[in-house]
Amino acid sequence: MYCQTFNARLGLLTIAAFIFTFGITFFFLTMTSNVLSYAYTLVSNSTIKREKYLSSSYHNLVRFESNVLSFKYPPYWNPQQMQIAGESGSSMVFLGIGDEVGEQSVGFYPVEFTSINPADSIYEEEITISGNKGKKWIRLGEGFVAYDYFSPGIDGQGSFGLHVTLPLEDKILEPLLDAVVATIEFK
Repeated sequence: MYCQTFNARLGLLTIAAFIFTFGITFFFLTMTSNVLSYAYTLVSNSTIKREKYLSSSYHNLVRFESNVLSFKYPPYWNPQQMQIAGESGSSMVFLGIGDEVGEQSVGFYPVEFTSINPADSIYEEEITISGNKGKKWIRLGEGFVAYDYFSPGIDGQGSFGLHVTLPLEDKILEPLLDAVVATIEFK
């Protein structure tokens, strides 16, 4: 009699453990699915329209001209010349990529190119900007990914850079930035 009661209790415990394990597994699968769904929604509802990147051909780029540089950019960007406070003659260009993009500038910096060595770089590549050998860095920080393209400035003075930050890595924008950088010319 004791064995039958013990076996019945053991059977009930086994069923309860199975139900508990199934419930926990279902909960974690549901949570993982919700997180992935939320991340997909963030990307797919982006204010930077993905179809613009996908449908843009690189031969439809528009030329931006200033007194110190020129470059080609997609027609849906809205680059704006900016004057740097306190520095006469120095200028930066706000790229006007879209609302989702944080920092988005291109211009000249007083810091020497050889002194730039980002510690948070996860990718580095040799590039050329207006005939100058430079570097492309992809940097990863808490809550951002930065795409940085830098080279020596005009006549090797200071540095020149295109800098864009996003909340997430963007494998669609990155090759477009590569194409824009390839068109940069110093005057």
